[in-house]
Amino acid sequence: MGCRKLRASPAQWHGSGELMTSTDLLILGRPFEGVVGCTQQTTHLFRPSSNCPGRMTALCGTIFWSGDLEFLTAIGGMPCEHCLIVAPGMRP
Repeated sequence: MGCRKLRASPAQWHGSGELMTSTDLLILGRPFEGVVGCTQQTTHLFRPSSNCPGRMTALCGTIFWSGDLEFLTAIGGMPCEHCLIVAPGMRP
């Protein structure tokens, strides 16, 4: 039995040099314009989950259908304050 090398892209590493696990991974998404009002179109944080395909629960507890979300590579617009409060590693 041989050893397999673990390959990871730079995006999978913490600043400390430690490899991120799937529990560290967060998905950014916000509702499309028209799904919610303009003032409620905030960027939410989600953990990857396959518990209920098509449904995503933000860290703040808000539930969305994945088809109603625009997935982002960076926070765009106003972030959900509740998601930020409970996000791992977001402590002062």
